[in-house]
Amino acid sequence: MAATFAVVAVAFGMALWLGLVAVPGLDLPRFPDLPAVELPPMDLPDLPALIPLPPPAASPPDLAPAPPPAPNPGPPAAPPAPPPAPPALPPPAPSPPPSPPAGATSGLDMALVADIVYEIVNAERESRGLHAISRDADLDRISYMHSRDMAERGYFEHVSPDGLDPTGRGRAAGYECVNGAYVGLWENIARVPTYWQYYVLGDPSTYSWYAGEAEFAGKIMDVWMNSPGHRDNILRGSHVSVGIGIHVDAYEEAFATQNFC
Repeated sequence: MAATFAVVAVAFGMALWLGLVAVPGLDLPRFPDLPAVELPPMDLPDLPALIPLPPPAASPPDLAPAPPPAPNPGPPAAPPAPPPAPPALPPPAPSPPPSPPAGATSGLDMALVADIVYEIVNAERESRGLHAISRDADLDRISYMHSRDMAERGYFEHVSPDGLDPTGRGRAAGYECVNGAYVGLWENIARVPTYWQYYVLGDPSTYSWYAGEAEFAGKIMDVWMNSPGHRDNILRGSHVSVGIGIHVDAYEEAFATQNFC
């Protein structure tokens, strides 16, 4: 089978060669054998010199390492607690009235006032169907000593600064109350000025005194009878005796004490 050839030209830089490539199935006319022909060298223009490529960019200098991440501080700390507020001061005690000038007193007989208080106690009891209670001289003395102690030491309580309650004061004085219903003393106290008003118009001040012992005794009993706890003491059916003592301080305030057994 005759070989069929085609001419292919390929350029390689400075030289050109011709070659025959057999293509199967392609019928071409046959040519006689031709002598080899040497082609003259071809003058090709000089190619420009290779342009040197720029050197690769230098690697960027190593950067300083990034600081490590800050540790999670967690929730913000609570602000420090404010310093405790200073304790509230108690309200100032009301200023006592000015002391009456020398000789300016109510002139009331406090022993007589105590006698009238005792009479009113039994009148209140009997008006409610209760039995009268007796007057006890020992309880009078214990009651008076508590009234005087409050006036002199400046307190107004059932328990003394020494920690003695009515029963404790009675026992310290050698008195024990045992009446079958209970053991111990029951007590009422009151603090009542011996005047019902005063005016500060200069020196001396002007006082409006109670008119007499009966009026002042009635005032003390009004204070007690208008207080539920004190009224209950006066009207307690189990009481059998009472003592009453009243002491007046330098400001003409009367401290009154009742002790029941």
